[in-house]
Amino acid sequence: MVPQKSLYTVKGIDSIKLLNYKFVTHSKFTQEFLKNRGIDALLLYPYLDREFIQAEPETFKKEKIILSVGRFFKHLHSKNQDKIIDSFNRLQKSDEKFKDYRLILAGGLKDEDNSYFESLKKSAKNNKSILFKPNITFHELYDLYKKASFYWHFAGFGADEKSNPESVEHLGITPLEAMSMGCLTFGVNSGGLKENIKDGKTGFLFDNEDGLFKKMKNIIGKPKEQEKIRGNAK
Repeated sequence: MVPQKSLYTVKGIDSIKLLNYKFVTHSKFTQEFLKNRGIDALLLYPYLDREFIQAEPETFKKEKIILSVGRFFKHLHSKNQDKIIDSFNRLQKSDEKFKDYRLILAGGLKDEDNSYFESLKKSAKNNKSILFKPNITFHELYDLYKKASFYWHFAGFGADEKSNPESVEHLGITPLEAMSMGCLTFGVNSGGLKENIKDGKTGFLFDNEDGLFKKMKNIIGKPKEQEKIRGNAK
């Protein structure tokens, strides 16, 4: 992860101590960030669970589901579920093709984040197409990936990766999980998401809501192109 700004500056004896340290980071984005601050870090990508690696998406029966997975919290690199809900509501209103779709938000929830979680439920405005799945089991999550046709990742939405790198996604494990499970994956065009989502080839990148909607509407009626992208992503 990219640390908070208060932790960026290293001076005096601390800089001497760091000379004897080896650093490992998990994405090219964070590797470059560290390099700009005088730290040469080894890049070592995280792994995915074996069940994702061995999955056969072509055997899954996909449903009209847009899935997003991430901890329910508002600080640091928030997954911005509030913005996801607003976008989904507008997408349904703007295009009849998405009227029957469901938005499922899954992720960890801690007691200290309950107020944010409650605000999300209020922002859903009684839309029965929006479902919340906090603290579900691995196998429940795996089943959601199997069923979801689309995956949305909004970490970094509206943030400037140069001035606020701590606010964007530094790699993105859940988008990789989604790609391995045959979900057409859409992510914000910033941070580590750009390393694995190649726009139009393994998934889709977007800069704003209009860009997201345009690409969603463009791909929904093209099953052959969808299958090609799913194959590339896998």
